[in-house]
Amino acid sequence: STHIRKRIKQFARASTAAAGDIMSFYTETSGGIQVVYGFNQQSARLKKFRQAQQALFGQTMRHIKAQGWLTPSMHTC
Repeated sequence: STHIRKRIKQFARASTAAAGDIMSFYTETSGGIQVVYGFNQQSARLKKFRQAQQALFGQTMRHIKAQGWLTPSMHTC
């Protein structure tokens, strides 16, 4: 039970970091939109955003799976 809680905490931190990455990416892109268009970097920026989005999704799924293990273990104690 303690081990599962620690893993959930790790996943929560990683999910928060991944969400922060997406927000910083958005801020960076929207702030420099003329540069992105000026150097024709739309496809590269979109690819980077999709990768960050997939990383966040993966972290969130791992977090949810770990939480799924915690709930039944709390009922058996």
